[in-house]
Amino acid sequence: MAAPTDLSVLLRLYTGKQNSPTVIVQDFCDYLQKYARHYLQEVPDLVMYLDDTAATVQKELEELETKSKVFLSTDLKGRKLVFVPQYYIDRVLQRFREIEERPEIPFPLSTELPSGYPAAFLKPI
Repeated sequence: MAAPTDLSVLLRLYTGKQNSPTVIVQDFCDYLQKYARHYLQEVPDLVMYLDDTAATVQKELEELETKSKVFLSTDLKGRKLVFVPQYYIDRVLQRFREIEERPEIPFPLSTELPSGYPAAFLKPI
């Protein structure tokens, strides 16, 4: 199986690895450079992440934000952050897979739902 090259997939993998839906863009860029170097022979398309990684990633993140797949913000220290809502979806799906495998596991409670979700992603019904 080839290494993924789509930025949204790479973000999902990274947030899962970090166990957080919000990551610092610069830290993700550093990870992406290492990832691209490691898989460059297998997937030559990753070369675009080796030169000026920050600018390339920022452009792609802005495109993902227009599609409502991520939310960009800045923290109090001035660091750029990216929030990946798919992180929570992946966690809930994993929980339901565990319930299917082991029925004694209880269903998630409403108190276990995430908080601190950016208002831009919430749609009142």
